[in-house]
Amino acid sequence: MLFFSKPCDQDRLNATVYELVHMRFDGSVTVEGYWDSCCALDYLERRMKTGILPTLNDDGTLFRLRGKYVCFTPHCVLVTTVRSDVIHFLQT
Repeated sequence: MLFFSKPCDQDRLNATVYELVHMRFDGSVTVEGYWDSCCALDYLERRMKTGILPTLNDDGTLFRLRGKYVCFTPHCVLVTTVRSDVIHFLQT
């Protein structure tokens, strides 16, 4: 698992998530900090020129994009190809 330090603001986090979902990798990457998932979803929709991205949680804290799960937790954002990592992060 790779760990990224906390970006300086929400815009940097949004760009980081965008780049991560477009990278080829297997496993998990976490980005430190508490972030606004709705803001990130809006950014991703604009960048990808799509409508509303389907979320797996009603509050938009978990969604799947380009074969990766993106999970917003109170401590970090997880971008992973491993479903069991999502379940682990949601339980902690």
